[in-house]
Amino acid sequence: MVYTIILLVLVAVIGFFGLKASRYGPLNFAEIPIFAVLCAGLAGYIIFLIYKIA
Repeated sequence: MVYTIILLVLVAVIGFFGLKASRYGPLNFAEIPIFAVLCAGLAGYIIFLIYKIA
């Protein structure tokens, strides 16, 4: 349970920094939706695992 929460926070942080970096860094605006979908998918999978365990 603790590990899943840590992973969820990690995904959110990575997503936030990914969006921030895309404005100033090497990422294109075209890559933002792909990144957001990956983060959302991973978060959804983690939530699914939490429900499966609980």
